[in-house]
Amino acid sequence: SADYLTGSLNTAYQVTRSGYSSPVTDHSRRKVVQYLMRDTSDSDYAQDYASGHGSHCAGTVAGYLPDDGSEQDPNDDYYSNCADYIAYCDSMFTATGSEAGTCDTTCGIAPTEAHSGMAPGAKLMVYDFGDASGGLDVPDDMQAEVYQPAYDEGARVTSNSWGAGAPYNYYDSQAVNIDTFIYDEDDVLVVFAAGNAAGVNDDDTYESGDASIGAPAICKNVLTVGAAETEYTPDTVAS
Repeated sequence: SADYLTGSLNTAYQVTRSGYSSPVTDHSRRKVVQYLMRDTSDSDYAQDYASGHGSHCAGTVAGYLPDDGSEQDPNDDYYSNCADYIAYCDSMFTATGSEAGTCDTTCGIAPTEAHSGMAPGAKLMVYDFGDASGGLDVPDDMQAEVYQPAYDEGARVTSNSWGAGAPYNYYDSQAVNIDTFIYDEDDVLVVFAAGNAAGVNDDDTYESGDASIGAPAICKNVLTVGAAETEYTPDTVAS
């Protein structure tokens, strides 16, 4: 758990952070049982930054909030100070933007189903390769650094909401590395996002989805997931 305003880490609620060469796993933790950092010597990888993309994706996959408040972090004022949260959320969007007015105003200890992910009972093993600037320092050897330490501790599904841009439909060395891992460990499912290279733009122009998948989503053995958009209303359909 972390303070969403400052990014400060509450170590009482998280497993000890470690590197892939000496991973620390604690299955007694309720949610995050392994947290590997790309560079254990760099303080950028020891922080939880506000609006983290990975945190959002992890919550979508496996988030769980008991409706009795029994596991509320006393150092996090997300649920105890509704006004601060709404003000922080609203500050991220312009008053006239497409996301204006979409911030959650329920706050309080909401019912479990309102804030749960798709697999609320699942536990998480996290690999953090995002830096303070929002960039990604992707390992060359995904098999050894990212997937194998989690697999060895029981993980069989891995979710990856990231990827490269152009050149699209290009099977590179990283894709080979990931496919090799899946071939070697044939009971694992690796899921990748299809990317954001096609669809309907903000100005309502349309970009074809032909040849728009980049690495590593182009891998032969992964499950690549995307959404379909058209130039007609409604323009978004999950796939």
